[in-house]
Amino acid sequence: MTAFQDYCAYMGKMPSVHKNIPQPSLRERDRRWSAVREAMGEWGLDCLMVWGSDAQFGLCEVNFRYLTAIPSQGRSMVLFPYREDPIAFVGTAHDTFESICYNWVNDVRTIPTVEDAVAVVKEIGWENGRIGIVGNVQNYWPFIQQYPIFPDVQKQLPGASFVDASALLWSVQLIKSEEEISILYKAGGIARHVYNALLAAAKPGVKECELYAEMLRALVANGGEPNSMLLMDSGNPVFAHPKHPPVSTRKLEYGDMIVVEYHVKHAGMTTHTERTVCIGEPGKNIRTIHDVCVEAYRASLNSMMPGATLKDAVIALREPVRREGMAYLECGYHSHGCTSGGFPSYNDIDENVDSVENVIINRNMVFTQEVDLYNPKVKRSGGVVLADSFVVQESGAEVLADIPVGLAIV
Repeated sequence: MTAFQDYCAYMGKMPSVHKNIPQPSLRERDRRWSAVREAMGEWGLDCLMVWGSDAQFGLCEVNFRYLTAIPSQGRSMVLFPYREDPIAFVGTAHDTFESICYNWVNDVRTIPTVEDAVAVVKEIGWENGRIGIVGNVQNYWPFIQQYPIFPDVQKQLPGASFVDASALLWSVQLIKSEEEISILYKAGGIARHVYNALLAAAKPGVKECELYAEMLRALVANGGEPNSMLLMDSGNPVFAHPKHPPVSTRKLEYGDMIVVEYHVKHAGMTTHTERTVCIGEPGKNIRTIHDVCVEAYRASLNSMMPGATLKDAVIALREPVRREGMAYLECGYHSHGCTSGGFPSYNDIDENVDSVENVIINRNMVFTQEVDLYNPKVKRSGGVVLADSFVVQESGAEVLADIPVGLAIV
C-alpha cells in the first residue's frame, strides 16, 4: 500500500462533502456519458483516453472535466470505456481527496504516468482495442495536452489502434443542456458581483493589485472557482486588451482607464466578461470607440439566431467596426461551456471567414463575442474592450450576465 492508502485506512470512511461543492448533478453526468458513448459507437471506439491539465487558468481541463466533473490538478487523464465505469487520474496522492468532493467517478487515482495509462488499458481489456485519444483543446492551446508522452503509450500497446477523437468530445459539447445553461446563468450572476467590486474599488490612490484582489475576492466569495481567468490593465493610454497577472503596485490616477477580461467558472462551466472603466470623464475619442463597440456588440446578438451561420455572425459583428474605420485586436467569437475558445470559434482575419460558412448556429449553443477596438487614426489613443457570454434561443441571443454595457465612469 502507498502512504496515502495507509492514511485513508487509518482515517476510515471519509464524510461525504460533495453536497457543498458546486457541481452538475448525476442526471447531467448520465446525460453526458450517454451522449459520448453514442458517439463512440458511431466512431467504432472501445474506449477514450482523455487528457487534461490545469494550464491556462484551468481552461485545458475541459475534456477531462466534462466527463468527470473533477478539476485538474496538474496533469489529468480519464480512461472512458464504451461500457465499463471510467477510471480517472488526477493530481498527486494527497490531491486524490478530490474524489470525495466530486461524486461522478468512483475510481480516482494519482497523476498518470505512461505506465499507468498502459496498465489501465490492459486492466479493462482493451490492449488490442480501438482507442480514441482526446487531448486537443482547440485554438490557443493545442499542445498543452499530453501528446509528448503519447508515443510511449503507443509503443507499449502495439496491438491497439489509436484514433484522434478530440472532435468527438467537441461535437457532444456543442448543444448545452438546460442544467448546463442554468449553471452558466449562475456564473453570470457571479460575474455581476465581480463587476460591482471593480466599480466600488476603482478610485485614485488604490493600487492596481488591490483592485485585482477585490475582484478576486468577489469571484470566490460568491461561488466562483479561484482558478478562473482574471486579466486587467490600467493607465492612460491603456492597451486594447487586459494583461495577465502579476498585476502591478502602481496607484490608479484620475484620468486612468481600466480594462478587464474575466471568466467566472462555476461548477465547471465558464462565462466571459470584458468591460472598460474610466476614472473621470473620458475624451471624445474613447467615447467614439466605445460607441462602435456597443453597436458591434448589439449587432452580434441580433445576428445570433438559430439557422444563421457563424460567418453571418462574424460579418454582422465587424460591419460597424469597418464602417467607422476602427481596428481591432480581437473581434470575433469564442464558444463557451467547460472552457473558452472551444469549437466552434472564429477570431481570424476577414479573408478566412469562409471557413465558418458551414457552421450552423443552433439553440442552446453558448458563445462570447469579443470586441477589443482602437482608433488607428488617433496616435496612441488606447483601446476599449466589451464582451459578454450569451446563449442562443429561438428568439435570439440572451446574455448570461446582467452587466450594463455603457461606458462606466467612476
